[in-house]
Amino acid sequence: MALTPRSGLNRVRHTRLGIPVTIACLTALLMVLPTVAASPSNAHPSVVCPSPTVGQVVDMTSVIPQGSDQLLSVWWTFTNLEDLEISPYYWALDNGVVFEQAWQAPDGSIYLLQVVGLLWHTYAGALSPAAGVPEPKNGVGPEVQAGFLHFTATFTPRSMPIRGSLGNINLGGTKADILLAPGTQAGTAGYDPFTPLYFDGFADFAPTQFILAEGYFYPPTGQEFCATFNLLTGAVSYAGDIVT
Repeated sequence: MALTPRSGLNRVRHTRLGIPVTIACLTALLMVLPTVAASPSNAHPSVVCPSPTVGQVVDMTSVIPQGSDQLLSVWWTFTNLEDLEISPYYWALDNGVVFEQAWQAPDGSIYLLQVVGLLWHTYAGALSPAAGVPEPKNGVGPEVQAGFLHFTATFTPRSMPIRGSLGNINLGGTKADILLAPGTQAGTAGYDPFTPLYFDGFADFAPTQFILAEGYFYPPTGQEFCATFNLLTGAVSYAGDIVT
């Protein structure tokens, strides 16, 4: 059953115009970070990230049909997320911001874009995100990721805001837990407790598209770690690592 557009929401005539300035700025940042990380004075060359890159995932909004309605444009911050990557252990603590937009297509299906910018903090003795190399010292760097979903659900925000900030959530991760041996870490939940609150049926949704891409950078040595996930097929590809 097609959903009824909410009054006062934007009719998307050109979906790129629906992306807020904050997301546009993060996308521009993607062009700068690899250059900084791979400057000639650094010891490690830039990594060739697998496709799709974060910028390419953001560009997937071009497939949103003309005449779609923008349902949602919100953002929130998070602290103390324990970062889980290719290897099955937590390697860093993250603090960041999530920007999320959703559109309803004329057929009633939902398109959702989520862009995340964060700073990761790792510690001497933690294990690197890809190869599991013990980190020789503390380190910090930026990371950007983008996810694009297409799914069917009912938009039911109830009392939740559909514009602006949703506030901050402390996910409770700790340095002490990061430094525990793999298999003994408690970890934290993901940084998105909000999206399911907007969509009835989201917990049981069967998406037709679910792509995630991310890029981590460590400017002091020019290292990068990037990964892409097709969460429908389970396919994962990645390149690089972060060893402080």
